[in-house]
Amino acid sequence: MAKKELELEQDKFTHFLIEKVVKVVPVVRPNSWSHKYQITEDGKDKTNGAYQFNTAITYLSVPINKKTGIMYRPLDNIAKVKTPEFPNEEITEQEFFERLLGLSKGDLDVGKFRTDEKGNRHPDTFWQKLGTVKLRNESNVLDLSVPMDMIRYKVLMLNKNVVAPSPSEKNKKRTYRFMLVDQEIAEVQEKEDLNTKLEAFSWFARIKSDIGQLREIMWLADSRISNTTNYDYVFAYVGKIVNESPANFLKLVQDPHKDSKLLLMRATKAGSLVLSKEKTYQFLDGKDIGPTAQAIKWVENPENFAIVERLKEQSGYDS
Repeated sequence: MAKKELELEQDKFTHFLIEKVVKVVPVVRPNSWSHKYQITEDGKDKTNGAYQFNTAITYLSVPINKKTGIMYRPLDNIAKVKTPEFPNEEITEQEFFERLLGLSKGDLDVGKFRTDEKGNRHPDTFWQKLGTVKLRNESNVLDLSVPMDMIRYKVLMLNKNVVAPSPSEKNKKRTYRFMLVDQEIAEVQEKEDLNTKLEAFSWFARIKSDIGQLREIMWLADSRISNTTNYDYVFAYVGKIVNESPANFLKLVQDPHKDSKLLLMRATKAGSLVLSKEKTYQFLDGKDIGPTAQAIKWVENPENFAIVERLKEQSGYDS
């Protein structure tokens, strides 16, 4: 079969399993230890306020629709499609997983019941036991090409108040306790973070002996000028920024408007400029050059070169 024909044939299939690894990572909220969460464990609603302990284990089941009293359905059992695993017949998503897990037809139905000796019916589904996801308060790994891991993933996605679908959404709900992290994206992000740290420490190594440059970084970070000449203090202050927020440090040292911002700060400190109640910069004669963004443009306008040079002299710019 030609390559193009093979690709067209593959396009006809639905892939219920995918080549992807995701991590289920705890969301750290150090300031909310006392907050309690209403969750579903073993098919029952429970309040859990101790999940953040390192030894804690969380059990997440398929949530129950409070209006109907029936579990939400993790797997579709209506639409029939062809899959790479069963290319010669159409089956539903539920049937697909029943076959791969060696179950009988209907074993993954959320409405399955058993009848006791007295004729009473009780819920008896796969989802109450084997379908309950066990999460430790650490990084949990799911391989979505593995049937049971994909089942667990689908259960987690139904717990919409407990599991954030991505790190970028982890703060959208206070009830989020875990977040899903794409392993490939995480590895790329880790590499980018490492490169950022290396670049930040490289910059720091170049200026660490220059208290003048270190003080300017401190001023920009603190949005105010300090007169301290204590090298150890300034070194530690900037070093902490590099260590805790290398991206922010690089933003400060690589800011194309750094010199203009420093001039405005120095001029204000020296009294050559006044910061009005409206947060605009004004000369002593009342001339207003606007708020910070507009004032920076004024400073960098070549037409104002002579005035800017005089402002530098008045502000002790070279001291």
